[in-house]
Amino acid sequence: MTISIEPILQFGDFTSPLRNIRARLDEYYLELDLIPSRTLPDPIKVDPNETDALKLILGGSREIVEGERYLRLEFQHIWGWMTHEEFSENVGITLPIEEWPQMTKCRGAFPLVKVIGSPWLAQVPDLERENMFHFRIWSMTTYMDIISYDPEGRWLPNV
Repeated sequence: MTISIEPILQFGDFTSPLRNIRARLDEYYLELDLIPSRTLPDPIKVDPNETDALKLILGGSREIVEGERYLRLEFQHIWGWMTHEEFSENVGITLPIEEWPQMTKCRGAFPLVKVIGSPWLAQVPDLERENMFHFRIWSMTTYMDIISYDPEGRWLPNV
């Protein structure tokens, strides 16, 4: 079976990559806050006498922080959930990154997708699999794989 990756657009388009993902799990209920990034307008100032090479390299760049709003997703019943560091090796589900959909309003991979033809979803028993999907969520440092039904979602202010 061929794997394809489709962006989830029902909650609107993302205008920047995800900066953070907050997760709350209660038995089979999963709530995720997908927090886009924003770039602060002022460059980072570094003391010219600084000796830390990383600080000197970052000097003059702009800090990336959490955005002013986030998308809350509520998965009512999850069958499986895995979280990985961005550059993890030997993970269960390898996806062809060259086929990843791109955001339309900025440069970068779309952070919320469905994996069509997922070998992981194929392992779910037939009776449970009906109307379930394999979702992948990608942030700047982490990615998650979830098998569940379509989530409910809404945008909220990030205070």
